[in-house]
Amino acid sequence: MEIRLAKLSDSKKLADYKNSLLLTCSMISRSEPTSMEAVKKSLKSDRRLILICEHNTAIAGASTIKKRDHKGIISITISPNFQGKGLGKKLLSASMKAARKKFCTKVFISNIYSENTSSIKFFEKNGFLLAGKIPKGFYKNGKYHDKLIYVKVV
Repeated sequence: MEIRLAKLSDSKKLADYKNSLLLTCSMISRSEPTSMEAVKKSLKSDRRLILICEHNTAIAGASTIKKRDHKGIISITISPNFQGKGLGKKLLSASMKAARKKFCTKVFISNIYSENTSSIKFFEKNGFLLAGKIPKGFYKNGKYHDKLIYVKVV
């Protein structure tokens, strides 16, 4: 498996990967499909950093860090077939290292559904601390969900 920065040529594959998660992962905050154009726009942004993990030619996981001042808002997804194999930890580490280099990021934030116990355990295990809770902070499919804010300062 290889973890690397996503390129414009990955746009279709990345959009397909993100859209496949809508069908298999209930804790994805998006409810609408991601277009290839939206992925290209994100890849061209100087305020975003997207890494992918490939297994053979398929995307097994991806991360996005959005730069906000000195902070990085991080989201990580791992394909269900690759969960529980240490890939998330490697992707998180590579993403934070790349963001520190590109953006001089010192603070990393992850916004998590309160029902997403696997993500909560993952970020806590990797040194993130619960900083707050926003009641009804997410809205998806006609329903409100509490948002937990996890933070790691490096």
